[in-house]
Amino acid sequence: MTGLLRAELTKARSTPLLVWTVGLALLLPPLLAALLGGAMGSRESYCARNSCDNVLAPPDATVATIGVLGDGIPGGALTVLTAFAAALLLVELRYNTLSTAFLVTSRRTHVAVAKVVLLVAVAVPVVFVATMASGVVFDRVAGPAAARVSPFSAASFDVAARTTSVVVAFALMAFGIAALTRHIWVTAAVVVAWPNFLEPLLPMVLPGGDEVAAYLPFANARHFVGIEGGPVTWSPLVSGAYVALLAVVLLVAGVARLSRVDLPRSP
Repeated sequence: MTGLLRAELTKARSTPLLVWTVGLALLLPPLLAALLGGAMGSRESYCARNSCDNVLAPPDATVATIGVLGDGIPGGALTVLTAFAAALLLVELRYNTLSTAFLVTSRRTHVAVAKVVLLVAVAVPVVFVATMASGVVFDRVAGPAAARVSPFSAASFDVAARTTSVVVAFALMAFGIAALTRHIWVTAAVVVAWPNFLEPLLPMVLPGGDEVAAYLPFANARHFVGIEGGPVTWSPLVSGAYVALLAVVLLVAGVARLSRVDLPRSP
C-alpha cells in the first residue's frame, strides 16, 4: 500500500492537477471572504451614517461566525475538491491507464483505496487552512461587520472542523459517483449542477417538497455545520452521520463496481 500511495502522489504531481487543486482550494474561500466582507462592511458603514429601514438585529458571535465561515465561503473549496476527487479516477479511465493497475481484482481495490487516502490527505489540511484563512481575511476587510466574527475563537475552529468534514464527505461522494458512472459528463453534472441547481430545485418540483428536502445531502450538511433555516428536523449530529453514511455507501459501491468491471480489450 505504501508503494501505491507513492505512485498515486507521483501521478498527481506529474500533472498540473494537484497544484491547481491545492492552489484554487486555498485561494477561492479567502477571495470569497474578502468580497463578502467588503460588501458587508460597506453596508454597515453606510447604515451607520444613514437611516436603513431593513437593518436586522446583529446576530451573536457564534451565529455570525457560522454564517460567514460555514455557508458560502467553503463552496469554492467544495467544488474544487469534488472535481479533484472525480478527476483522480476519470482521467485515468479516459486514457485507459488503469488497465494494467487493475489487471488483478485485488489490485483494483488497493489502487482505489490509495486514491481515496490521497484525496483525504489533500482535502483535510487544505479545507481547514482555507476556512481559517477566510476568517482572517474577513476580519481584515469587513470593518464594522467583522466585530462579531473572531477568526481564532473556539467557534471558528469548530466551524472549520465541521466544514472540513463536510467537504471531505462530498469529495468521497464524487469519487464514488465517478467510479459508478465512469463517465466524465455525468459526474460533472452531479458535482457542479447538483449543489448549485438541482438540489435547490428538487423540493419545488416534487410533491411534498419539504419532506423530500429533509433528506437531501446538502441541506443536512448545512444543518450539521450549524446553518438553520432548512426543513431538516434531526439534530446536527444526526445530519452529520447521515451525510457520512451516504458518502461511505457511494464510495463502497463505486469501489465494488471497479473491482468487477470488465477491462477494455487490448488492441
